[in-house]
Formats: sequence, structure tokens, C-alpha cells
Amino acid sequence: MTNAANPVKAVVTGGAGFIGSHLADRLVELGYQVTVLDDLSTGRVENIAHPEGHPRFRFVQGSILDKDLLKSLFEGVTYVFRQAAIPSLPRSFAVTAMSLAGAHSNGET
Repeated sequence: MTNAANPVKAVVTGGAGFIGSHLADRLVELGYQVTVLDDLSTGRVENIAHPEGHPRFRFVQGSILDKDLLKSLFEGVTYVFRQAAIPSLPRSFAVTAMSLAGAHSNGET
């Protein structure tokens, strides 16, 4: 449990998925300030309908591949629960390859 006046901040990536949404619910119940990040490619808005509107809950639709978004969401955060995933192995490989190719073309290693 956290201090109600100064709640511990947590981000749940993939928080609109089955596991992530239950984790987010529980963290809110325990007093955490929770931000859910999900691109809704496999997650569902219905999964996070319960905490929506709670003062310690925020939903952000976006991608874990967006470095600027991650940087802004992680500021001042104590915990990051990584639940984001691509459930299709072939699609996962394709996205990883595109991400690596983009990083390489931007001069990143």
C-alpha cells in the first residue's frame, strides 16, 4: 500500500490486455498512481473500463516503440510493469526487424 498523499507511480505497458488490465486494477486498489500504455493492437478498452475515471488512473494510447512517449511517461515513475507483447511470433519478428532497421538508419546501435 502507498501513501495516499504521495502515491507511488507505476506504468503498465500492455495494460489493456487481460493480464495487464488486472494488474492495473490491483495497483489502483493498492493506492498506486497508475498509467496504462497500450496501442490497442491486441488489448481492449473494455478491459480498462473499471478503473477509467479513477483519480489515480490514466490511459495513454500509444506504442512502446515511441521513445519520446516512453521518456515522458517514465518520468518520476518508480515501477514499470512490462506486459506489452505481440502474441504472434511471425509478426513479432517482423516488428523487431523493422524497429532494428529504423534504429540502424538513424545512426543508433
